[in-house]
Amino acid sequence: MTGLVVFDCDGTLTMPHQANPYLLVAKRHGVETDFCNAIKLFENGVISYPALVAMELNMLKTAGCRTLADFYGSLPLPAVRPEAKSVIHKLKQHGVHTALLSSGLDVLAHAVAREVGISFENVYCNYLPTDENGGFNYTLVSQLAQNRSTDHPDANCLQHVDKGQSLRHILAPSFGISLQQTAYVGNDLWDLSAMSATLQNGGKVFYIGDDDYALHTPLFTPVHSLDQILPRLQLSRNL
Repeated sequence: MTGLVVFDCDGTLTMPHQANPYLLVAKRHGVETDFCNAIKLFENGVISYPALVAMELNMLKTAGCRTLADFYGSLPLPAVRPEAKSVIHKLKQHGVHTALLSSGLDVLAHAVAREVGISFENVYCNYLPTDENGGFNYTLVSQLAQNRSTDHPDANCLQHVDKGQSLRHILAPSFGISLQQTAYVGNDLWDLSAMSATLQNGGKVFYIGDDDYALHTPLFTPVHSLDQILPRLQLSRNL
């Protein structure tokens, strides 16, 4: 029986092909080009994820966006899939736990979780460290960007979540559920490690991407909407 369904965030719970909300924040503050250049450096393996975040925060700081409240106030929330909230609700009715696993930041992940009905404690992602006044903790982010050791309680905030490792060693064990009883729903290559970990341990994988990637991975079950996963799961309660 399926006891846990884990969802990716961008393009899985949210509608695909939407503008990157962080780039929209950057555009609003006049630093979009610099943001794009920093993202390319990260994607090409030139800089680490903490270094990327440090660069982005310093750009925003220069542009006058200095606190988490400023960031939230500038962040346009992406539209979620219209069936997402209903699917989460139905899974809960069947006694199935739901979680969100993102390699991005909590600013967006928590907003999407709130919209679809996933509890905040079931959201696993990176998060922006702040000081006691709600401002970004530039000192800590700078230390992490330089790979300097620190005993700060938020030292693990920007590890660029490895989804496979997180699913295997943190998320599923926290529910007391094996990966064999877990289903993962994702949409792109960023989900591959979590999909592989789930399959290797006998769980189910649903692919909601719109390209031909799933055609080369027959063990992934392609779906076109989230409600298509429900009849494909072994659920313990018939409602």
